Amino acid sequence: MVEKILDTSGTVCPMPAFKTRKALRELDAGDTLVVKGDCEPAIENISRIARQEGWDVVEQSIQGKHFELSLQKA
Repeated sequence: MVEKILDTSGTVCPMPAFKTRKALRELDAGDTLVVKGDCEPAIENISRIARQEGWDVVEQSIQGKHFELSLQKA
């Protein structure tokens, strides 16, 4: 099982979503991807893309403008 961290801070939509989709496709079942960023609209886009790719959002943390999403492939 692998845990990869993807920091999208400093980028705006749609770049965080594109980077997340690319990272998701490089990982295997049981792996975890932690996405960090500071573009609030990206939270919804990343969550939607994760579900489309067969991943679950297992944890979400938002503090001000900064967010962290933990995604895991079922």
